[in-house]
Amino acid sequence: MSTNLDLKRFKPLFGNWWYRIEPFFLSGEMDKIYDFLKSESKKGKRLAPSSSNTFRVFKEIDYNDLQCVVLCMDPYFTFINNEPIASGVALDCSVTGKLQSSLRNWYSGIEEELYSGLTLERDLTQPDLKFYSDQGIMMLNAALTVEKDKAGSHIAIWNPFTTFLLKEIIAPTGVPILFLGKEAQSYRPLVEKTNYCYSLELPNSIISKDKWDTKETFSKINKHIWESNKEIIHWLYLDFDNLPF
Repeated sequence: MSTNLDLKRFKPLFGNWWYRIEPFFLSGEMDKIYDFLKSESKKGKRLAPSSSNTFRVFKEIDYNDLQCVVLCMDPYFTFINNEPIASGVALDCSVTGKLQSSLRNWYSGIEEELYSGLTLERDLTQPDLKFYSDQGIMMLNAALTVEKDKAGSHIAIWNPFTTFLLKEIIAPTGVPILFLGKEAQSYRPLVEKTNYCYSLELPNSIISKDKWDTKETFSKINKHIWESNKEIIHWLYLDFDNLPF
């Protein structure tokens, strides 16, 4: 099987991930995804994120700098003023600059685990997660697109891509992987023998005023990264001076 897609058009979207991802395109599997998305758009269905941001997560982070992968379910399906709020980076709220409850809960859970009782400068309102990609943290969705107001609507079509990405590209790095929610956790068996794997509920699934329980996961991830290459991960913006484990 081969592809009918113009690979020169896609290559710039992936940075130095491209030569690793190119075999998936050459297999013709991406044609199926592309044809599905084009068909859905022709039917008048609104998709998120905007087409220019579908592969943004790969441009945000250099493959050689990868330290950790956080795998979520799919992009935000909400639209404001007829525009998608999803940015192409999981949990990121940079398009609107306004935190969604999932990112707010994410920050609160991390603060409770790593920084409870500490007095240090930290920001729980930062909507832009570029400070994660700058540290080698990849905020990835299992499905890179979603239909407006229909969570999980594109999980199946993206499954071959996400499977390839995890098995062939991310597994060999050995980096820790955090799986958020049931859909993401279904991919865990692909990498359990090669990577440190952790599973948590989605931060948007907590009830009322309960804290999102991180189960000391971020302390464990930080410990692995520190022992591997002496890097310190700052999970909250403007947190510079503490080893959080």
